[in-house]
Amino acid sequence: FNGALVAWVDARPGGADMAWYIESLRATVYGDSNCADRFEDGPLRDLAKHLTVGIADEELVFEETHSLAGREAYTARRRGQLDGVEVEVGVTVLKKDHCVYDMVLIAPPGEPFEAAWRDFRGAVSDFQTKGS
Repeated sequence: FNGALVAWVDARPGGADMAWYIESLRATVYGDSNCADRFEDGPLRDLAKHLTVGIADEELVFEETHSLAGREAYTARRRGQLDGVEVEVGVTVLKKDHCVYDMVLIAPPGEPFEAAWRDFRGAVSDFQTKGS
């Protein structure tokens, strides 16, 4: 997943599996998997919406369904405010083998987000699960 995030540095992932940060864009990408007992089934769009639940005045900017790692995936971009700060969030969600995979980008709107979005999309397009 981090092949397209060459200029990004590892960050503390908190509750996620992995995270990266790029200072020049003030952007963060993280990836997480929820499998077995943590697996939550539901429509991909609903699972993605759950990832942006803390965004105030949220506006859907872009959404698509596409193929990823041999399965259907959902990607969306949303703008809004997080703790009073303008942000744009990109999410991709995929379900495979009783796991939900979340990939999230958070950056300031405008050029920082657009530059980070290109890296994020590249990283997501390279995503594979074990055995895929």
